[in-house]
Amino acid sequence: MDQGERYGSGREPRRRQTAARRHRLGQHFLKDPRVIEKILVAFAPGPGDCVLEVGPGHGALTEPLALTVATFVAVECDASLAVALQRRYQPETGVTILEGDILEIDLEAELTAAAGGPARFRLLGNLPYSIATPLLVRTLARADLFSNMTVMVQREVARRMLARPGSADYGPLAVLVALRAAGAHLVLDAPPGAFAPPPEVHSSVVQLDLPAHAGADDTDMGIALARRAFLQRRKKLVNTLGGTSPHRISGAMASLGMATDARPEQVAPEDYVRLARCLRQENIQ
Repeated sequence: MDQGERYGSGREPRRRQTAARRHRLGQHFLKDPRVIEKILVAFAPGPGDCVLEVGPGHGALTEPLALTVATFVAVECDASLAVALQRRYQPETGVTILEGDILEIDLEAELTAAAGGPARFRLLGNLPYSIATPLLVRTLARADLFSNMTVMVQREVARRMLARPGSADYGPLAVLVALRAAGAHLVLDAPPGAFAPPPEVHSSVVQLDLPAHAGADDTDMGIALARRAFLQRRKKLVNTLGGTSPHRISGAMASLGMATDARPEQVAPEDYVRLARCLRQENIQ
């Protein structure tokens, strides 16, 4: 996240090239001080915290955080931005700036090295649309590495994260968040004008708390079952999951007190886990 300072030598062609490159990378830097302050208040950093920032940009949130927590790691995919931050914080202990793709970096190795041993980090980041869901899938499964997350995402992604069963936005992402996070809530909405350059969509900040331990295998199976079910969200579960034996799925659902004519968006997250467990016990999956 960033305040949006200008780059380059001051020549117009260079500025245009820089802006075009930022657009290709999907970079929109946070600049509104009121939004920045609200995020920091919600994040509430403590002096003993280990923090991972994803996409620090020019450092709008890095600046007030990096030197106030015990361990600070930032991952920036833009080489020029990463180098600038590395130069700024090079002499500081407890601050690590990494250049690279957050989805490709060995987070466990990097975070353990930065903290000097195993530690649970707090994640903060402005997540481009293209990586939001993959990163959430990856990090929500690692309660051993992360204690909570405060993420800026497109508003439609936030709605899908927090959606309830029966709503139009309810889907696999909502099931994932409900089953992996101990709690999730909306912090704030941010208009396009809070960024430079302004995106074409509104953004939202969502905060998630992770349990002390990762979910059991049943949770993994429930998430996988929901993902399968929502591939055909208009169909009834018995038809989507039943294959050549829909009556067996219907029987399992009935034994759990579930409506046998339910469609994917009508099934609560915990019921996907219950159904997956039942199907495994009956060796249907």
